[in-house]
Amino acid sequence: MKIDDSKVYRYITRLKNLDIIKPAVRMPSEMRSKGGPRATVYKVPDADIVQVNDAITLHRKLLSPKYRVAEELAQILLDEYIEPRGLKEITKREILIFVKDRRVLFVAGDIAELMARYLQHQRGIKVWR
Repeated sequence: MKIDDSKVYRYITRLKNLDIIKPAVRMPSEMRSKGGPRATVYKVPDADIVQVNDAITLHRKLLSPKYRVAEELAQILLDEYIEPRGLKEITKREILIFVKDRRVLFVAGDIAELMARYLQHQRGIKVWR
């Protein structure tokens, strides 16, 4: 679903006027950025700095094509290999073999590392290195 930019700005303005959200921090410009406005992170009044930092980290991860590919492949690995067998742990070598079989456009080791982090931290799967 796509929302027009003008509607998004209008909704943000309404939420600010109602004191539902307030600006928390302006994102630093990326090193490879060619200019343009810097993004602003908004927060609800009772949010703490840890939640704001988590939002910034998530935003940066979602901008990375490698992270998105790794997350998609990790979900496929979970659906096709880990969950049907009832496994709670996997080796990094098994992840690397899985990535190489998929022939991704990125370096297989980088994607395998991102997948290992995702599986361990987001899904609670033990990854033996």
